[in-house]
Parts: sequence; structure tokens; C-alpha cells
Amino acid sequence: MKLLGVKIVARVALSILALGGSTEFILLGNTGTAYAADSNQGHIYQIVGGSWYLHPSSPTIHSPTSDLMATGTEFAIYCWQVGDNVNGDSVWDWGTDFATGNLGFVTDEGTNTPVTMGNEPAQLTALGIPECGSNPITIVFFSPNSTPTGVSDLAYNTAFNNSSLAAIPSDEWISAASSCSGANVGQYVPSTANTLVGWSESRLAPIYFLAANHDRWGQIHTIVLFDPGDTNDFTNGSCDGAYKINSLLAQWLQSNPQNQLLVFTGERSETDGFHGLWTYYFADIWNQSFANQAIVCDYRGMGHPDVLDNFASYVGELSSTTTCPSSPDNTQYPLTQWNP
Repeated sequence: MKLLGVKIVARVALSILALGGSTEFILLGNTGTAYAADSNQGHIYQIVGGSWYLHPSSPTIHSPTSDLMATGTEFAIYCWQVGDNVNGDSVWDWGTDFATGNLGFVTDEGTNTPVTMGNEPAQLTALGIPECGSNPITIVFFSPNSTPTGVSDLAYNTAFNNSSLAAIPSDEWISAASSCSGANVGQYVPSTANTLVGWSESRLAPIYFLAANHDRWGQIHTIVLFDPGDTNDFTNGSCDGAYKINSLLAQWLQSNPQNQLLVFTGERSETDGFHGLWTYYFADIWNQSFANQAIVCDYRGMGHPDVLDNFASYVGELSSTTTCPSSPDNTQYPLTQWNP
């Protein structure tokens, strides 16, 4: 149930939905749109607020039903679509009833998706749940805090300038069982994604993915880190030391000549003369034949959040570039581009 203007706090458990190991193309009701639901695209939520009907053909109240799902039933959501208004909520979720395996629509009013009334489309999309028939998610941004976009004044659909991006808050991708575990990250990366992005402490999210999902390296071709930090950030209780980051990044770059690591830096990463990055991230890339696949865009003296704020909109363009974006003020923040 959604409350107007009030954020519903719900820890969402996202898991892999097995569909026989193959991709299923689903015709959504009367829309005539095919949507691919594969084993990495099921966002698992629960039915709440009583029992709700599953509508296999369309997101409308009087359409045929197949299941009556009781409170607590797990429901894997693949995408959302606007349909009939139910108690002020006109967004419906398309997915699978775990109790029966049947596919269909259920009103978002009947699920515990962490969204607010009137904001469902933007918030569901930001969680990695696309509109049915829309562009598939190709970019996943992991936030280091509870704000999906990392900085409160960054608007999801304008700052990142990409309709195929999912923004994941820290309480979703960081494991509740262990803060240094990468168990959750892969579940937020759909098979359509090819770019992973982190800022500040969420620099670790792409690392977690590489460490836990070696069999999926082939789908990721770009990793972007915004002002990851200095030696102090990478030590003193950080999880960086728990992973062989140098080796992971070097092996991933070497695995495909089209892979790129782009690191945007400002004052936070500069404070120790990049010693932290050289020690923990670049050591195995230095002087290698693939070193040119790693690009550092340093904007001297730029504030830590400003690095993300100024360049978030370039994320969707980075997979095809070898040139850093221009500085917004080259006098105050001169740009230096270099390879490890």
C-alpha cells in the first residue's frame, strides 16, 4: 500500500528468478509489446494489504483473473505499466506469482515496492524496474547512501540523462549480513546491463560484481568510478582490502580489448597524490599493454560531490569515448587526462 508523500521503508530482497534457464518473450496484454523476462530481471517483492487478483491479459480491474494472491505472497516484478486507477494508484506491475508460477498484472497498490503515491513511474524505473516495452536497463549506478542518485539535488531522469539507467540505493546492494559481501550486487545487474557506475564508497559495487560474477564479465564493457577516494578511504575499516582489486580490474580489462575503466577524480582522490588509487586499484594495470583502456579524468581541486554532479550526465556516452569531458571551469578545475 502506498501513502501519499510518505516514503514507505521496506527492505527489498532481490533474488534470481529461474525461468528454465532461457529467455521468455512475453506479449503484454493488448499492448502488442514483447518484453524479455530473463533470469536476472525478477525484482522480488511481496503482496500486502490483503488479497489481490492477478490479471494475465491487461492492467484493468475488470479483465480476466487467474490467481488470488494472499498477503505475503512473493511476486517477481519485470516491468510496470499504467492501467486502471486503484485507490489512487494507476500503476500496475507485470510479473510472476511465486505461489503458482503464473504471469500477469497486479496493481502496484497491492505490493510493497518502496514508492510513493504519484511517483511510481520514476521511482520504479530508478529501482531498475522498467516500463513495459521501454528501453532495457543498460547502466546501473550504485549509490553510496540511501539517496538512489547519491546526491539529493541530482534528479534521476535529468542528471544522468539516460532512460536506460537504474539507480540503486546503498541499503539494497550492501548485504545486511556482511558489509563487505558482494552477494547482493549481481542481483541488481540485469543481463541487458553493460555499464556499472559508482561514486565515493560505492566504488566497491562494481568490484563486488566482478568478484562474485566472473561468468558475467562478458556483458560488462564499461566501469565508471566517480572520485573513489584516497588511501585513508581505502583503509581504516574499508572493505577495499578484502578484495584483490588490482587483479580484478586488470583481468577484466585484459579479458576484452573493448572494456574500459573510466575514473573521474577531484580533490578527494588527489589528497595523497593518487597514492591510494595507485596502490589499491591501478598497480596491476600500470605498464601493461591494456593500460590505455583505463582513463583517469582529473579535475584538479573539484569538490567530492561536484565530480558526480558535473559529470553524471556523461555516463551514457562514455562507452564509446576515449576523451574526458571538458571541465566546467578549466581555470578553477583544470583537466588532466592520463592512463595508469
